[in-house]
Amino acid sequence: MGDPLAIPHVICAFEFVHDWSHQRALAHTAAQTEALLGIRWGGGLYFNYVFTVLWLADTVAWWVGDVDMHYRRRGYFWTLHVVFAFMVFNATVVFGPSVWRWVAPVVRVAIVIVYFLSKHYRNLLR
Repeated sequence: MGDPLAIPHVICAFEFVHDWSHQRALAHTAAQTEALLGIRWGGGLYFNYVFTVLWLADTVAWWVGDVDMHYRRRGYFWTLHVVFAFMVFNATVVFGPSVWRWVAPVVRVAIVIVYFLSKHYRNLLR
């Protein structure tokens, strides 16, 4: 299931930052993208909309107990999780505070180590 703070985050961003204006949100996203990448493009906002819709759909599937049907399909599972990982990475590492640019590689290495250790121990238990 997705992040339980995703919807409150969207609501707070539109209430306190964008005054419930799509145009303001688009301009803000374009300004952030330009400051970071040198390209004035607000299209990332649409990725946020897609993320929110996917998150809501997945959450509703969990609530109604229809998880097995969705998660039997590998395409659905991997598409959903790749989109979520892409959005979380961009929100924290690319557009987030600069400290995350140093923390992210350490976390990535730790995840790889844990993965290989768990795989090694699973093989020992067989």
